[in-house]
Amino acid sequence: MFWEKFILLVKRVPSHYIVTGSAWGSRIVIAALQLLSIRVLLEGLGAERYAVFLLTNALLSWYMLADMGVGISLQNYISEHRRDQETSANYLATASILCLGLFLIFSILLYFTNQWLSQTYFKNFIFISDLEKGRIFLYSGMLFLMSGLGAVAYKAWYAHHKGYLANIMPAIASVIGFVAILIILKSDISENDKLFYCILGFISPPALISVASLVWQIRNFPPECWKVETHVLSSLLKRASKFWILYALAAGVLNVDFLILSQYVPPSEISIYGIGTKIFGFAAFFYVSLYAALWPHFTEDISKNNWSNVRAHIKKSFLFSASFIILFTIFLLNFMPWISNLLSPSNKISIPLNFILMLGVYHLILVWVHGYAIILQSMSDMKVLLVCSIFQTALSIIFQIFLVEKIGIYGATLGMILSFLLTAVWLIPRRVFSHIKTSRQCNE
Repeated sequence: MFWEKFILLVKRVPSHYIVTGSAWGSRIVIAALQLLSIRVLLEGLGAERYAVFLLTNALLSWYMLADMGVGISLQNYISEHRRDQETSANYLATASILCLGLFLIFSILLYFTNQWLSQTYFKNFIFISDLEKGRIFLYSGMLFLMSGLGAVAYKAWYAHHKGYLANIMPAIASVIGFVAILIILKSDISENDKLFYCILGFISPPALISVASLVWQIRNFPPECWKVETHVLSSLLKRASKFWILYALAAGVLNVDFLILSQYVPPSEISIYGIGTKIFGFAAFFYVSLYAALWPHFTEDISKNNWSNVRAHIKKSFLFSASFIILFTIFLLNFMPWISNLLSPSNKISIPLNFILMLGVYHLILVWVHGYAIILQSMSDMKVLLVCSIFQTALSIIFQIFLVEKIGIYGATLGMILSFLLTAVWLIPRRVFSHIKTSRQCNE
């Protein structure tokens, strides 16, 4: 009796609350393990080798582009078909075929460019041989490709309002990866090999679980779903190309920092930057997961011209997210020396308070921009996002290269802040407001 009442109560809770709640729970697990891994890896590998670990993991954001935008395109189409009570099996099957082809293409490219890329990326790490650099870059790249392409399964779950599954799987993968690191560091593996196996042990579980999630979703598809229909393929690719260009440009703004730091900054400073951004990554996931959960709801509401719901959700999201970032930054400013000592008792790595304050400002800007950008993406309105991203990417790279040479790790964050203030902070909201104004005029 109690169980039945509990089930009924859960069913009454809006699905985006369940998805967001699961995302937060998952992120708490992931963030806790990442913070624990900082201490474990610093103690087990040392600050310089930990910097290699950070730089390698920073590549994931670039490999996530490997799906060429198919995942996001798929999510929007499934949301639309869900509203119309149409089947989405053909879209997911076609997306799976595309991902397999993309994996083969990018794997071949990675194999032939690996040696040059690895030596360029890790050029300041003279304590690692060229052979070892190539081995780390190649194997991690293959696993990151699997993660990026397998993540299509998570997009499908979000579209079906089962985003809680997409949130639980990375948490499980993080637990397995952390346990793998502990086992490797306590093993009899030589010191030179521990870095390589720690990287593999940490990134293998997310790759394998994401691929397994995709296989699970498509396992019972009937044979007719695997016949690639021209209109399904063209529909996916048409939207996918726009999304991919947008995300590639966004990567030029948000993820070029480690690429630039690897060329101009010593390993010790990369460790400081990586620890600071990982700590704020914990806070960031709370608002990112909230917006991700709202995405399919925005798609459905906007298709029904129900902008009042969209405005209500985004206002509440802004208030919560900004408040959380401010409180989180204040907490870090007061307790950062204690946290630094807790994370690196032997290496004595100190995170400057000015750097923490700068990261807090940066994430407040992201809260504002990301919220409005999600609305435009949910309705596949990419024009302003693309134009804005082109200018912002150029500004971000120019500012970061110039400033990193002058002021080190501060330059990377300041360069990103300036690029946002000059473009996305006002251009993207302006586009959303124009849609709201047009909607009002149509309803009058």
